[in-house]
Amino acid sequence: MELSKTVNEARSKMDVAQVELDIYLSRHNTAVSQLNEAKEALLATSERLKERKAAIKDINRKLPQAEEELKEVRLDFCI
Repeated sequence: MELSKTVNEARSKMDVAQVELDIYLSRHNTAVSQLNEAKEALLATSERLKERKAAIKDINRKLPQAEEELKEVRLDFCI
């Protein structure tokens, strides 16, 4: 009888430990998933930033030429 009680107590403790482990693993997996989503968002944002910096650089490179062309058009209208 005493042995059966000891076994049941041990089984109960094991069940509680299993539930706690399941909760921990669930939270861990959720955190890992959120981290992976954040990494993907960071990569996408970094890529967009690189593209926009390149576009700004291109605009700044073309701007003086566009200003000159605009001056020429203004002069043509003034004549």
